[in-house]
Amino acid sequence: MKTLDVLEKLIAFDTDVQNSSLDAVHFVANYLSDHKANVSLISKNYGGQQDANRESLIASFGDIEKPGIIFSGHLDTTKIVEQEHLWERDPLKMTVVDGCVFGKGSTDMKGAISVLLSQVEKLKILAKKYPIHIVLTHDEEGVFTAINQLRDNNFYNLFPLKQKGCIVMEPSELHPVSAHRGNKRISVDIYGKAAHGSVPHMAVDAVYYTFQLYKKAKELAKTYFTEQDNRFEYPKTSLNISNFHAGMSDSMIPDKSHFDLSCRYVPNENIEKFFERFYSTIRIIEDEMKEKFPECSVIITERNHVLPLNTKPNSEILKLVQYSANNNNAKSVTYGSEAGYFQSMGIDTVICGPGNIMCAHKPNEFVLMSDLIKYERFLSNMISFNNSHKKEFSRND
Repeated sequence: MKTLDVLEKLIAFDTDVQNSSLDAVHFVANYLSDHKANVSLISKNYGGQQDANRESLIASFGDIEKPGIIFSGHLDTTKIVEQEHLWERDPLKMTVVDGCVFGKGSTDMKGAISVLLSQVEKLKILAKKYPIHIVLTHDEEGVFTAINQLRDNNFYNLFPLKQKGCIVMEPSELHPVSAHRGNKRISVDIYGKAAHGSVPHMAVDAVYYTFQLYKKAKELAKTYFTEQDNRFEYPKTSLNISNFHAGMSDSMIPDKSHFDLSCRYVPNENIEKFFERFYSTIRIIEDEMKEKFPECSVIITERNHVLPLNTKPNSEILKLVQYSANNNNAKSVTYGSEAGYFQSMGIDTVICGPGNIMCAHKPNEFVLMSDLIKYERFLSNMISFNNSHKKEFSRND
């Protein structure tokens, strides 16, 4: 099948991160099986949550006992229902207009996956030298349970952890990407005691303690966030609090308050000291509240943690991607990805894929046809790199 034929089918699957991904992943699994790949499907089973309607895929070509290259992607997309009225065309129907391929997930990242599948014969050529693995997850647009599950289970031993490298196919306009921030997100719920505004001595004001925590978080950030990385437009770790809500009436002192805290940190920043101190502060404040009213509490929920990417400039996978993309530069990006999870397993990782991230997660999402063609050429260039750099890139065989 040609790239657009595959992409048309993938776009037609509603893979909203809250929906079942089975139809899409089974289409890919059958396609790869028909081309003689070894394919395994892994149902969601992580953190006490099981869901047979969500599956990740691992497929391999070649001798899996040898170090190879991983292509990583995700089949899920962000929600359609909240944006559907803003689309000018059916989001689940591929439309090509003036060199733009429209459809939900076309940029992030069904376009890249479609190229990979359409060029499967090239993967087979590469696999004669070193194995090719394809890893597709089901909730990258959610809370990363799929990649956490795969990592924590050593990818179910479907390939050895010692690999030549991993290419994460996130949209980068075919620019090699060697760095992005990490992002740890938590939610905090404060439960105090309500009272009428005229009798504040009878209340435990949840909003007051929320502001105390906000102030302390900012103080701790100044103390513990010391790294600076000039590869990023804002070179330091950033902290922001959002989704604050509290109170039911302007006449009542609120007994409940909620906020989310996001820590977007540069590689090499040690954020654990910050969170250790912040959690300790929360416990101190909770004790203070309980002295006034024993049923008060502060609940911390760790939502998800996107690991940072920080690939060394001399890594072999970066050289391969730069050659294949015909671009000797490596840049950093503002978004997060699953790349850091592969790197945390000792696998050098680079992001490179078709599409512009600014088109992702939006109504009328599209990928340029020219980018898809360039990605087809990217895979051809990998073969020529393999032929012209045999000694250099095969030293781990």
